[in-house]
Amino acid sequence: MHKILRTIIVILLSVTPISAVHGTLLNPSSSLHASLTEEEISWLKLHPVISVGINHGWAPVEFLSENGEFRGISIDFLKRLEAELGIRFSMVRKTDDLTDVHTDMLAAVPNPRLLLGTNYEALQTPYLEMPYAIFTRDDNLSIEDINDLYGKTVSVFKNGPIVKQLSDEHPLIKLYKTDIAEEALGALKSGKVDAYVGNLVVVSYVARSGGFGSIHIAGETPYKANIYMAVKKDYPILSSILQKGLEHIGNKEKDRISSNWMATTQDYRVFYPWIITIMGISILIISVFAYSNRRMNREIQLRKAVEADLIQEKIRVETASLAKSQFLANMSHEIRTPMNGILGVSEMLMDPNIQEKERKDFSETIHKSANSLLSILNDILDISKIEAGMLEIMPDKFIPQDIVNDVFSLFNCAARDKGLAFSLQVEGSSEHVYIGDPVRIRQVLCNLVSNAIKFSEYGGKVRLFAYILSDVENNNKIWLNFEVSDTGIGIDLIDQEKLFKPFSQADSSITRRYGGTGLGLSISKELCELMGGSITVDSSIGIGSTFKIQIPVTQAVEIYQPLNREKPTLLGKVNKDSYRILVAEDNEVNSKVIASFLVKLGYQFKIVSNGQEAISALAENQFDLVLMDYHMPVMDGVAATKEIRLREQNTGIVRIPIIAVTAAAFPEEKQACAEAGMD
Repeated sequence: MHKILRTIIVILLSVTPISAVHGTLLNPSSSLHASLTEEEISWLKLHPVISVGINHGWAPVEFLSENGEFRGISIDFLKRLEAELGIRFSMVRKTDDLTDVHTDMLAAVPNPRLLLGTNYEALQTPYLEMPYAIFTRDDNLSIEDINDLYGKTVSVFKNGPIVKQLSDEHPLIKLYKTDIAEEALGALKSGKVDAYVGNLVVVSYVARSGGFGSIHIAGETPYKANIYMAVKKDYPILSSILQKGLEHIGNKEKDRISSNWMATTQDYRVFYPWIITIMGISILIISVFAYSNRRMNREIQLRKAVEADLIQEKIRVETASLAKSQFLANMSHEIRTPMNGILGVSEMLMDPNIQEKERKDFSETIHKSANSLLSILNDILDISKIEAGMLEIMPDKFIPQDIVNDVFSLFNCAARDKGLAFSLQVEGSSEHVYIGDPVRIRQVLCNLVSNAIKFSEYGGKVRLFAYILSDVENNNKIWLNFEVSDTGIGIDLIDQEKLFKPFSQADSSITRRYGGTGLGLSISKELCELMGGSITVDSSIGIGSTFKIQIPVTQAVEIYQPLNREKPTLLGKVNKDSYRILVAEDNEVNSKVIASFLVKLGYQFKIVSNGQEAISALAENQFDLVLMDYHMPVMDGVAATKEIRLREQNTGIVRIPIIAVTAAAFPEEKQACAEAGMD
């Protein structure tokens, strides 16, 4: 009964054919019309019908339905372009051989590289992104990433670009090629294969129409299909027109078109010769069973809606979980890499026959690896603070000129070693004193400049530009503006949308190639917004990127004082022979490091392993300075300091300086040290 009801609805909605919108060429009042040149408008008038090659078996992107109609996401985009441009697309079933040019354009190309050696050329930007993921049955928990597929049988859609990518890069995976995605998923469901590698858009469509509820996302892949339209190289004007037409379709409209197909559950067929017969029979049956059918229809629609929501939520949650899992896997790799370097090189340093030059090189490697590890841990600490809402902005007086000079000096050698031209340009009142958070501003700039150098090749350029503006219309509010530009690899327009999101990277293969946590830009965005500012990006593939940040500041009533570059002395002028230092540190490695520095500086010292021993040592001997760790067994540094200060008050002895030497980095830990009486 519901099939008849749905058929009636489809019939009533289908009585106006698409060709009804083709009355006139291009609505002159539309904004798209204003963006076309006279040459493009004339070309459209001379070519009112454009032939399009369509893949007949690639649902839901494009496919041939059972009643012989072309349907799919690309078809809906073509219809939208028809309505905007007032032309007609003549759809033709394309062959697998792309060198066989018999149409003016192609509606959907998953990879522009497939067009190499053909007479077609893809448009500049894709109109649909489809990431590939690994799918397994719910009872299979042994597969998490693509390496787990080695030696296993994996079903794939034979005409998809993933076939060549898996064959070339992962030859140990046994591919089970199918004619359609439904067959590939069916092979997984029946146990014929161990996993299925396909894109989320197709699987979402197929899962809703084929009953594959027992299948879940097991892991991600580094691959994705960006769907492009392609045009014959003889028609560059058509390429320009289509590019403008697709840009004219807003993101919400694009999302709506894709969502419609991800939510589609059935391909309804309309048989026009039988319209009158079907309507007559349907009306007769409806009149007899109206009440029962209405109730049954409501129940079915409710059940389908619930099932659709559950499937969609399942995909959403698994996709989010997958992003975090991939992030943690990447963090594990990024942490292990410098750690393995430190362990391996330190083992070679123990070789008694090692040459002095090798010893120096190995020491530099350990130092670089340790700095890399520290940078990763700092990123993780910052993102954890951000997610917990604990990251605070600490306003202080600073001079913008000093900040950009420091950043330039810090990265100038790295840029020169890589063969890059690194330049600094400053405009405006950058030598005045302002109030803001100089530490966080410097952190954002360092991250942006570091990325610019990392992603630029030999012979490229990197520029740091700083200028100050006053907003006259907003009570002369002062804005610090910074631009970091490079001539590096660039970022795809679609990837830019997720560039500043945590646990999400523009391209996982880029991260594997260049390293890093992938958290830097996310942290930078959060820092800029916490300071009341913003960060934006303008980038093109193969041309480079420009990151712009704006930070509001207030001007301090002070004149510019050049920054004192002299190295400070911790202890001043003291008699090293009689000056004694007490070190409270429980970690053996840290104790050795501190001891080596003090020996090198020529001071006398004593090392104890906890706060209680520090109190006892001070009671028995005379010391001039205490270096106190925060976290120690028996008694920590804070408790020991409180005890020492109380003893000084009660006995009237001279107050001894106590300096915290610790890896504790949270503001509340620093505050606890100060409140306990540390200097």
